[in-house]
Formats: sequence, C-alpha cells, structure tokens
Amino acid sequence: MKFSMRGLITAAAISCGLVPLASNAATFDVDWAGLTSGDFTLGASAISRDVGGVTVRASGFTAGVDTVSGAQSLIGPQAATDVTACTNLNPALCPGGRANGLRISSAGLGIRDGFNGNLGLNGYTDATGQAVSEFILFEFSAAVDIGAIVVDDVSNSPRPIWFTASASAIDLSSDLGTALTGQNVTNSPDDATDGFFTHAANLTDVRSLLVGAAFSGGDFFGIDRQNANFYVTGFSDVALTSVPGGGPPAAVIPLPASLPLLAVGLIGLGLMRRNRT
Repeated sequence: MKFSMRGLITAAAISCGLVPLASNAATFDVDWAGLTSGDFTLGASAISRDVGGVTVRASGFTAGVDTVSGAQSLIGPQAATDVTACTNLNPALCPGGRANGLRISSAGLGIRDGFNGNLGLNGYTDATGQAVSEFILFEFSAAVDIGAIVVDDVSNSPRPIWFTASASAIDLSSDLGTALTGQNVTNSPDDATDGFFTHAANLTDVRSLLVGAAFSGGDFFGIDRQNANFYVTGFSDVALTSVPGGGPPAAVIPLPASLPLLAVGLIGLGLMRRNRT
C-alpha cells in the first residue's frame, strides 16, 4: 500500500475537523419590559411583537378551581391594555393602569381582574372560594427553542412560576385541566432574592407556551401550591428550531488529546515512507 504525503496530511486534517465544536447559532431575546408602543401590536385581547423572524402573540387568562367541588372556570382571552407610555414603574399609578385584563407596562406583562387588585401574574382565592391561577398563553408563528423565562417581582413578592410548552396549539376552549392533559408541567421555584429572576427552561420546538402563577390553595394539574406575584419580562436565548444548531448556546467540547497525536503519527509515517523510497 502506498501513502502519499498529501493524502496523509489531508487525512490528519479531516480527523481533527471531525471534532464537534460549540454551536455558534444566533440567539435572540424576546423582551416584554421597557418597550414603547412601536415595539409591539396591541389587539383587543392580545399583544404581539416580531422578533428574530418570528411573531410572538400573548393572551391573558384566569383559571379557577372550586376547592371543594373541583368545578373549573376559565376567563379569557382577556382585554389587552397598553400603559407603556407611563414612566412610573407601578402601572397602578398610570392612566388606565387599573383596567382589568392583560396589560403591558414598562415592567412587563401582567394581569388584573375584577376579583383581585394585583397587577402581575398571581394566584389567589377569590370571594367565591375558587383557587385562581393567572397565566399567559404565548403563541409563536414558527417553532422556537427557548433557553429561559425571565420575570420580575411585584412589590418584592415571590416569583415562582409554572410553565408548559407544546409543538402545536394548546386548546383553551374548555378549562385549564383539559388543556394540561398530557402536558408536562414544570414548577420552577424562586431563589428568595429581589428583582429579576431567570427561570431556566431549555425548551425545544415550541409553538405554544403557557406561563403562570401557582394556585395559592389546593394542588391542581401538577401545579405546586405556592404564593407568587410577578411580571413576565421576556425570554432569553431564543432561536428558530429550523436553524441548524439553534437553541441555547452549546457547551464547548474539548479536543481529545489523542487526535493531535494521531495527526502527528500519520505525518511521521509519511515522512518515513518517503525516506525509504
């Protein structure tokens, strides 16, 4: 068998080139805080924006469960309100800041309804004895990978969240229990500090995403009983699923020490072969 010097060097180069390296796919953030009216589209019951080649649509809902009978209720999609023009970080002090429904403010996305005066996403027990969870449905025009969900507290409140994602539409025409049937619900706890908090999600192939506050009473649908009141401020490390290497940045894989030695050995064999001929 004959070995050419050029062939051996090429083989060594290829062997080194086969090592998997870190993904450099472009990721982007989908922000919901600190926006102006030109950054999003306000609909009657939805708020949407175009980022990174995908349209993201947010709709607000309030789910209730009677803690005795188990009867369910679902309100939504709720009316959408824009109070981003107000610079006060407390939307309650802004014109229209106490309107019921899904709101977008300088602090992010929150919900307020007639049974509870809080302005973020929260869980509570209403006057009728229902345990309530407020949540937002996010719909994406193309499948995306999401690295993390970022939230901010309301008046130093806890910021635990629950979330679930799907590669298709999530049907909310009935109730939350039906919508979550077959879904993997993740309960992400708070770290008890103040301010912004990043909940690691590491979701792939997402077309629909529910993000909500836990029920403050009872344990329903795999959602842990907790206290929470927060704004959704955005998603980080987002990428189109269809883009090769998309998703959260991959960890760098070190080059195995054996490969450089293999390359040197192949080149050495080539030199010896040439000397003998």
